[in-house]
Amino acid sequence: MNVQRSKFRYYLHDSVEACRLQLLGPLTSAEIKELAGCWTTARTTLEARKLILDISAVTSVDDGGRKWIAAMVAEGASLVQPAPAQPARPCKNGFLQRIINALPGMGAPSVTGDL
Repeated sequence: MNVQRSKFRYYLHDSVEACRLQLLGPLTSAEIKELAGCWTTARTTLEARKLILDISAVTSVDDGGRKWIAAMVAEGASLVQPAPAQPARPCKNGFLQRIINALPGMGAPSVTGDL
């Protein structure tokens, strides 16, 4: 039996000012249960710190992933775009821009990055 392992990864960066959840690779509904558990645990330690959701390295997202991102934003998470130190290039096929545009109340900010 050949089980294919997910290419999705996430990292939790905890600091005095914020808790940053960095997502990398394809975000699918299959990943949401683990991410929700991670968020449930992290939320208990946030106190006054802000939650930053870094989606700058997400390569694709399905409906479940979009709904999860929207729920995180509704709970107060801030979204991170690619860092300014990276060369600014338009997103391929406007991928990241479509994710942001699909989030309620996010408008249509200018997004750059190499996805």
